[in-house]
Amino acid sequence: MARKLKHHDERRTELLDTAWALFGECGYEKATVSTIINRINVSKGTFYHYFSSKQEILDAAIEREVELSRLEIESAVNASPMAALEKLNRFFTITWEYKQSHIKSARWLAPILMADGDIVIRHKFDERTANMCATLLAQIISQGVEEGVFNTPNPQAVSQLIIRSWDSLKGAGATTLQEQHDVTLLAPRIKQVLDFYIDSVERLLGTEEGAITRPTESYVQTFAEIHSKLNTLSSE
Repeated sequence: MARKLKHHDERRTELLDTAWALFGECGYEKATVSTIINRINVSKGTFYHYFSSKQEILDAAIEREVELSRLEIESAVNASPMAALEKLNRFFTITWEYKQSHIKSARWLAPILMADGDIVIRHKFDERTANMCATLLAQIISQGVEEGVFNTPNPQAVSQLIIRSWDSLKGAGATTLQEQHDVTLLAPRIKQVLDFYIDSVERLLGTEEGAITRPTESYVQTFAEIHSKLNTLSSE
């Protein structure tokens, strides 16, 4: 029984790995179920034993990516004993670095998540990511309150507010960002939004100005490239 379960898990992982790779190589629309099964030489029956559709395997792959990012960020933050403020800066830095290291998948995944027809997938992705980040962030904030470097009566609520306010800020500036296709002009606008966001986080936590590390220029550039591609696609 144990050997059969292991084989089942390995096959599912193989399908997920293959689908994720092909979505990146061909794009979600062009990577069909047939493309996926032909790549690893399995039958359609095998595919449908694990997933009911291409959308379901995408959903499962996204869920796995969120979990992998959680493990990576959590491991980095808790790698060694650190003060809360150092942990918070590590949290933001690792989050930005993770996004940069996965820019290839972000380039093909972002248009899917932004498409009106994929609002359910986008909602699931946003909720999983937000809850994962907020849980870890709440632990850091609670530690900071105990250490006296943060001043907030409700770490759980503040962590949710910090994570979800980023989407609100992006939404508030969406019209301005969507009007620009030039990466060199997009980058300073995005940096302005990011700086405002970090300033707001510092005020929410009651910590001193400049306590939280700002995103690197490289991260801002990555963000600008993704927005530029989305703007180009939306105007075609």
